[in-house]
Amino acid sequence: MFRVGQRILTKSLKEGRVIDILEGGKAHVLLSDKIARVPFEDIFSVIQGPQSPETEDVGFITFEVEDTSRSAPKHRYFEAGEVVCWDYPVGGASLEIKGSVLYFKRGKIVASEWGVSFPMRRWVIPTNKLSKCRPY
Repeated sequence: MFRVGQRILTKSLKEGRVIDILEGGKAHVLLSDKIARVPFEDIFSVIQGPQSPETEDVGFITFEVEDTSRSAPKHRYFEAGEVVCWDYPVGGASLEIKGSVLYFKRGKIVASEWGVSFPMRRWVIPTNKLSKCRPY
């Protein structure tokens, strides 16, 4: 089982990072600054990375982070595959979640959550709620 955020080695000995799990036993992998669709059977080994998500390991769901600030949103630029963090309120506390940028949509970033092993788990986040993070 592969998870978003894991550093992997392909059978062709290329190192990459899983940025999204897809249906049909495939993953989007960042290989040399390019995103490739890689079948699971072409992944030779997991080098390092998350073993579980910060929230639930459930797919086919989208969460939206609300912008509760009263100021005008600041649009910041993030590239596909970039590692980002955001806070999400849970029961009076704040949980920091790490993920990978997938794409930009209607003034917000759509990201995957690190540690998730199921397809189509998405977060829609205003750019002013995101910060760049170190991968490991």
